[in-house]
Amino acid sequence: MEKIVLEKIQINKNKLTYFYSVTDKISKYFMPTREYSIKYEMNIEGVPKNILAIPFVCNVLPISWLFDAEIVVEELDADFLNSVNPIKNSYQNMYPNLKFMGELKCEKIIQNNYKPLKVAMMFSGGVDATATLVKHISEEPLLINLQGSDIKLKYKTVLDNVQIKLQKMAQQYSLPITFVETSFREVLNEKELDMFISIVNDNYWHALQHGIAILSHAAPIVYLKKIKTLYIASSYTKGDNAKCASDPSIDNMLKLASTVIYHDNFDLTRGEKIQLINNYCENNHLSLNIRVCFNERKEDNCCKCEKCYRTIFEIISRNGNPKNFGFDLPKHFLRKAKFHFKYKIIFSPAVVVLWKKIQHQFRNNPNLYLDSQYTWFLNFNFEKSNNFIKKLYASVCIFAKKMLNK
Repeated sequence: MEKIVLEKIQINKNKLTYFYSVTDKISKYFMPTREYSIKYEMNIEGVPKNILAIPFVCNVLPISWLFDAEIVVEELDADFLNSVNPIKNSYQNMYPNLKFMGELKCEKIIQNNYKPLKVAMMFSGGVDATATLVKHISEEPLLINLQGSDIKLKYKTVLDNVQIKLQKMAQQYSLPITFVETSFREVLNEKELDMFISIVNDNYWHALQHGIAILSHAAPIVYLKKIKTLYIASSYTKGDNAKCASDPSIDNMLKLASTVIYHDNFDLTRGEKIQLINNYCENNHLSLNIRVCFNERKEDNCCKCEKCYRTIFEIISRNGNPKNFGFDLPKHFLRKAKFHFKYKIIFSPAVVVLWKKIQHQFRNNPNLYLDSQYTWFLNFNFEKSNNFIKKLYASVCIFAKKMLNK
């Protein structure tokens, strides 16, 4: 059996570094440097190692399951350990074409008990997270932002500017915010992993990694702050039948000592979330600058990636003004959008579901349905768009996987 062994956890005030080893057959799924460190804004020297080990374990769990590998750690929190198998079962139910095997072994199982007092939430500053913030603002949640998730750590200037904007948002709502700097996405070889799971027609990050990997970084924080509930915003809506590593069947199973996780607003569409944010801001005379962009080299929204377009069209469908949400639309925006939709953007099955909802909202809005400038959008077939490119990409992945296994 292949192995992933957590050899040592080094703690230096607010920084923790993991030293680990992996066996040869699965080593290609890890980056050569393999340096995995996390930096918090609070001193974590008083946090037990059975809690500090959780982010590492969650980041490699899907790999151990896919390759029937054994994860070995010295000690783990009992509540977390008990949540692992239910999470594994949820993954298997979501992806029946993949086999989830592997084992998690630890020498010591520690029960951590604390009286939970407060709430917290993972906060990216995007539509989903802001809707969860607005919904639970009366609970005065601690906002937790992960740096190194959507934007690589090497783009420090961008990260610094995003941090300033999120601090301003937190000040607007009179809420505390804390930042976590992590190299967790630099540890794994995502290109190799993408090819291995090409059968699910998605990338490794979205399909298998990001839910528990993101949430687990909050483990030391929720322990120190005695957090009762940790919210994470939903990406999709109940009934979408979208497959995603952040799903209530997965996230809600995770336990971080005495802290429970809640996958929030799963009953709301993205458009309804935008409406919720817009209503709150109007009622409280607030403006906001959300960031949803896939372009990690820009602190502002690029207004030309799939997620920017999706958010802009959602806002328009609700009679909102994208500029009021932080989108500086370029000249001839719709003409450029039409070109990008036809020739550049690849719409994965997961986002096609969301785009169809936006089209439905447009059709139900007389002002938009009768506006000729949106006719092309109403008739656009997202399922067939870039079909050749998608098939070519899938074929290349399958061929590369066969060659690598020879």
